[in-house]
Amino acid sequence: MRFQPLVILWRRGPHLAAAVATGMALVAACSPSGTAPLSEQWAPLEATSQLPPRATVISLIFSDTLKSQKRAGPLFARHGLHAAFYVNSSRIDSHSAYLSREDLQALAEAGHEVGSHTAGHKNLEDMPLAEVRQQVCDDRAALMHLGFSVTSFAYPFSSDTPTVRQVIEDCGFRSASATGLIRHPRGCAKCPLAETLPPLDPLRIRAVASVQEHWTLKDLQSLVLQAEGAGGGWITLSFHQICDGCAEYGISETKLAAFLAWLAPRSSRGTYVRTPHEVIGGPVNPPVPSNDGVAQEGPAPGR
Repeated sequence: MRFQPLVILWRRGPHLAAAVATGMALVAACSPSGTAPLSEQWAPLEATSQLPPRATVISLIFSDTLKSQKRAGPLFARHGLHAAFYVNSSRIDSHSAYLSREDLQALAEAGHEVGSHTAGHKNLEDMPLAEVRQQVCDDRAALMHLGFSVTSFAYPFSSDTPTVRQVIEDCGFRSASATGLIRHPRGCAKCPLAETLPPLDPLRIRAVASVQEHWTLKDLQSLVLQAEGAGGGWITLSFHQICDGCAEYGISETKLAAFLAWLAPRSSRGTYVRTPHEVIGGPVNPPVPSNDGVAQEGPAPGR
């Protein structure tokens, strides 16, 4: 049986309409064999297996569904580069501060990846298991219903406990990244210089701490240079707002443009910009419902 799109209704009340719950159960029935363990599914670096040895891969990701991230589209197009946008489905079209469905479709059509960041941008670490599944599984299902091929996840607040990672796998994701686990000029001195290729754990891809407004162009460049100097590896840079001095977790459009202009030509030196899915590869698993569908928005944008 082929999967048919399902409209998932998000609301703030404690109960989900019976019709939606029934529909989610039907979606589950469409995949009789379930989702195979990731260890059985994962073929590492399918898309980057043709890269030369000791290559450096840079992934640029944008989290929190923020409207200012629309500005990334033209900047990346100028250099033929692509990013990944990690979305909270309950925020889409909910407020002028957030990306619309039309915004996301335009980004996807331009070749950018759309991934999941939980339905309501919540810290998953101490959350009841049922709610973790709701935030993770239902977010992916909602985004897939909108037409996006969702294979990767970004942990809000780096809430990547073993229990949460198991849910990520159960919900059909092929990869997930956590920030604050790679050395950078502003901290994490004992952290590794880059993630390995392939990563030690595709459900805990070690990323740099979220870029902040006071980071300089030289700081960003140094992250690429440190991976190159270490013999290659994977650097994931996480961005939030694109604006001039408007947020702690922000970068100016001018600084981002300068970084991309510097980064793009480095492919001649063995440094390549790839989205997480391009690095991990593999098929898109069917959506896995949580059998609940209520999602509430969490804290304001930050990590």
